Amino acid sequence: MKTRYITLVIALVAICFVSCDEDEELPEFLDGTEFGILLQVDVTSGTDIILSDISSSDISFDVTYDDTKRPVTSIVVQKSFIAADGTASEKVEQMTVTTSPASATLSISDLVSGISGLAVGDIADGDSFSINFITNYADGLVVDNYGTGVNPNFSVVFTE
Repeated sequence: MKTRYITLVIALVAICFVSCDEDEELPEFLDGTEFGILLQVDVTSGTDIILSDISSSDISFDVTYDDTKRPVTSIVVQKSFIAADGTASEKVEQMTVTTSPASATLSISDLVSGISGLAVGDIADGDSFSINFITNYADGLVVDNYGTGVNPNFSVVFTE
């Protein structure tokens, strides 16, 4: 009976050593980054805009990135307008960031600019803008999909 317990304990210890022997590898698209946490976007203004304050409102954010492990050529900031009914416009490039850190302030007129058929006066309760970031690496890799824990994308929502 003791031999069984000793054999069982030895087997469990061996399994623990074998299962901890190799670390999991990062997915290929994260290779060269610091565990995928490369791009940091800090929104320094509110993202809920009251329609009566729309003419004096703006959106401010800071962009920082660490490209010591994989050089970055640019971060492209895109926007799309999403109507309250869920209809979305095409994504439009708003700006390109080529240095880190960088700060940006966008007026509502800036957000509307380039969106076909949209004017500031057309924005209604429940409408929003989706702000997305695309990382362009020097080696040609383009990353526009981020995990939920490090997602730099954000939305600007309009309310009454």
